[in-house]
Amino acid sequence: MNNATNDNFIVWEFPQTPWQALRKRLTGKYQLHPIQPEMIRVDEHFWNTFDNTEAEITAYWLVRFAQSVKCWSSFNQERIDKFYKHSFQFNGLIGRGYIIEKEDGYRFTHEFICQCFLNNPKRTP
Repeated sequence: MNNATNDNFIVWEFPQTPWQALRKRLTGKYQLHPIQPEMIRVDEHFWNTFDNTEAEITAYWLVRFAQSVKCWSSFNQERIDKFYKHSFQFNGLIGRGYIIEKEDGYRFTHEFICQCFLNNPKRTP
Protein backbone atom coordinates (compact mmCIF):
# COMPACT_ATOMS: atom_id res chain seq x y z
CA MET A 1 0.00 0.00 0.00
CA ASN A 2 1.37 3.41 -0.94
CA ASN A 3 0.58 6.42 1.18
CA ALA A 4 0.88 10.07 0.20
CA THR A 5 0.90 12.53 3.08
CA ASN A 6 0.46 16.23 3.56
CA ASP A 7 0.46 18.30 6.76
CA ASN A 8 -2.60 16.77 8.40
CA PHE A 9 -3.88 13.80 6.42
CA ILE A 10 -2.85 10.42 5.13
CA VAL A 11 -4.29 9.70 1.69
CA TRP A 12 -4.54 5.98 1.07
CA GLU A 13 -3.95 4.30 -2.27
CA PHE A 14 -5.57 0.88 -1.94
CA PRO A 15 -4.13 -2.13 -3.80
CA GLN A 16 -7.35 -4.09 -3.21
CA THR A 17 -10.98 -3.49 -4.07
CA PRO A 18 -12.62 -0.43 -2.53
CA TRP A 19 -14.96 -2.58 -0.42
CA GLN A 20 -12.04 -4.56 1.08
CA ALA A 21 -10.25 -1.33 1.81
CA LEU A 22 -13.26 0.18 3.56
CA ARG A 23 -13.63 -2.88 5.78
CA LYS A 24 -10.23 -2.23 7.36
CA ARG A 25 -10.29 -0.39 10.67
CA LEU A 26 -9.08 3.18 10.74
CA THR A 27 -5.70 3.30 12.39
CA GLY A 28 -3.91 6.53 11.45
CA LYS A 29 -3.75 9.80 13.31
CA TYR A 30 -5.88 11.49 10.64
CA GLN A 31 -8.00 9.65 8.14
CA LEU A 32 -9.73 10.58 4.94
CA HIS A 33 -12.82 8.42 4.91
CA PRO A 34 -15.47 8.44 2.17
CA ILE A 35 -18.03 9.34 4.84
CA GLN A 36 -17.12 12.70 6.32
CA PRO A 37 -18.41 13.80 9.76
CA GLU A 38 -20.59 16.56 8.26
CA MET A 39 -22.50 13.91 6.29
CA ILE A 40 -24.06 12.64 9.54
CA ARG A 41 -27.14 14.33 10.98
CA VAL A 42 -26.84 15.46 14.61
CA ASP A 43 -30.04 17.45 15.01
CA GLU A 44 -31.78 14.67 16.96
CA HIS A 45 -31.10 11.50 18.96
CA PHE A 46 -29.42 8.57 17.14
CA TRP A 47 -32.47 6.30 17.44
CA ASN A 48 -31.77 2.59 16.78
CA THR A 49 -28.14 3.24 15.84
CA PHE A 50 -26.71 1.12 18.65
CA ASP A 51 -28.34 -1.27 21.08
CA ASN A 52 -28.91 1.15 23.95
CA THR A 53 -29.62 4.81 24.61
CA GLU A 54 -26.35 5.45 26.46
CA ALA A 55 -24.25 4.24 23.51
CA GLU A 56 -26.37 6.32 21.12
CA ILE A 57 -25.86 9.47 23.19
CA THR A 58 -22.13 8.73 23.31
CA ALA A 59 -22.02 8.26 19.52
CA TYR A 60 -23.92 11.51 19.03
CA TRP A 61 -21.28 13.42 21.02
CA LEU A 62 -18.41 11.68 19.26
CA VAL A 63 -19.82 12.62 15.85
CA ARG A 64 -20.31 16.22 17.02
CA PHE A 65 -16.67 16.19 18.17
CA ALA A 66 -15.53 14.89 14.75
CA GLN A 67 -17.62 17.58 13.06
CA SER A 68 -15.95 20.25 15.19
CA VAL A 69 -12.48 19.17 14.00
CA LYS A 70 -13.80 18.42 10.47
CA CYS A 71 -12.29 14.92 10.25
CA TRP A 72 -12.14 11.53 11.96
CA SER A 73 -8.96 12.42 13.86
CA SER A 74 -7.63 10.45 16.79
CA PHE A 75 -8.22 12.05 20.18
CA ASN A 76 -7.36 11.60 23.83
CA GLN A 77 -9.48 11.68 26.98
CA GLU A 78 -8.50 15.26 27.80
CA ARG A 79 -9.56 16.50 24.37
CA ILE A 80 -12.99 14.82 24.42
CA ASP A 81 -13.57 15.91 28.05
CA LYS A 82 -12.84 19.51 27.07
CA PHE A 83 -15.27 19.31 24.14
CA TYR A 84 -17.96 17.55 26.21
CA LYS A 85 -17.33 19.87 29.21
CA HIS A 86 -17.53 16.88 31.60
CA SER A 87 -15.82 13.55 32.12
CA PHE A 88 -16.68 11.65 28.93
CA GLN A 89 -17.76 7.99 29.21
CA PHE A 90 -17.68 5.67 26.18
CA ASN A 91 -20.62 3.51 27.35
CA GLY A 92 -19.51 0.26 25.75
CA LEU A 93 -18.39 1.61 22.36
CA ILE A 94 -14.78 0.64 23.08
CA GLY A 95 -15.61 -2.89 24.25
CA ARG A 96 -17.72 -3.55 21.16
CA GLY A 97 -15.02 -2.38 18.75
CA TYR A 98 -16.63 0.86 17.57
CA ILE A 99 -13.86 2.96 19.12
CA ILE A 100 -10.30 1.67 19.40
CA GLU A 101 -8.18 2.57 22.40
CA LYS A 102 -4.47 2.98 21.57
CA GLU A 103 -1.51 4.12 23.67
CA ASP A 104 -1.84 7.66 22.26
CA GLY A 105 -5.63 7.91 22.63
CA TYR A 106 -8.76 6.78 20.84
CA ARG A 107 -9.63 6.22 17.18
CA PHE A 108 -12.86 5.86 15.27
CA THR A 109 -13.44 2.63 13.35
CA HIS A 110 -14.99 2.11 9.97
CA GLU A 111 -17.82 0.24 11.72
CA PHE A 112 -18.60 3.22 13.96
CA ILE A 113 -18.62 5.70 11.08
CA CYS A 114 -20.81 3.51 8.88
CA GLN A 115 -23.24 2.66 11.69
CA CYS A 116 -23.75 6.35 12.46
CA PHE A 117 -24.11 7.32 8.81
CA LEU A 118 -26.47 4.50 7.83
CA ASN A 119 -28.89 5.37 10.63
CA ASN A 120 -28.49 9.17 10.58
CA PRO A 121 -27.57 10.44 7.11
CA LYS A 122 -27.82 14.16 6.56
CA ARG A 123 -30.60 14.87 4.11
CA THR A 124 -29.64 16.82 1.04
CA PRO A 125 -32.07 19.47 -0.22
